[in-house]
Amino acid sequence: MKTTLLASAAMVALTTIGGTGPAWAVVALEFSKLDTAPAGFDASAGWSFTTNEKITVTALDAFDPTGDGSAGTVRLYNASGTVLGSAKVTTSDPKEGSPIMFFTAKLSKPIVLAAKTTYFIAEDLGTATLANATVTGLTTSSAIKYDVEVAAMGQGKNPTTDATEGMFSPGIFGPNFDVGAVGAAVPEPATWAMMLLGFGLLGLSGARLSRRGRRHPIGLDNTA
Repeated sequence: MKTTLLASAAMVALTTIGGTGPAWAVVALEFSKLDTAPAGFDASAGWSFTTNEKITVTALDAFDPTGDGSAGTVRLYNASGTVLGSAKVTTSDPKEGSPIMFFTAKLSKPIVLAAKTTYFIAEDLGTATLANATVTGLTTSSAIKYDVEVAAMGQGKNPTTDATEGMFSPGIFGPNFDVGAVGAAVPEPATWAMMLLGFGLLGLSGARLSRRGRRHPIGLDNTA
């Protein structure tokens, strides 16, 4: 009976990892209402945030990855302007979020952000890209605190100040990202599977040893 339960638990865990269980990531920032308009010029714009704890970023998102040039490229960078990760988000990427939805591009390698540190996220906006102005019902993941909007003229910039001088505050929410884990990096699904399979095998081995011990108690002299 014990062996059957252990095997069943291992199978359930592996099935969850295989895709039938809950998603690992949550959208970092969401809101209930949004006013949008075409940018009308090339810009790099987004927002800054401070981490409440160590987090792992698993995807970079964009509300409207259209326009010209390199529009749709989202960058995550630190206060020195050093890019920690980037992704070209397209309209063929899956969408997520509620009620405002974002196109999301999964990163091939998750980005780990330190606790109590300020970071920035910006998107290249083209002439036709919808720029996200002020919003209502703003909420964030408990792992971060939204700070201020940032913007600069021209694409490919990593702004740490706001060229619009607060015109769209709180904004600019073209870019977004997914928080995949809090406190540690997210193990790859294959790693999770191997770990849980190992635990299951250990459990099965323990059950066999327990039965064997009951049949042949240690210290009992059977030679007489």
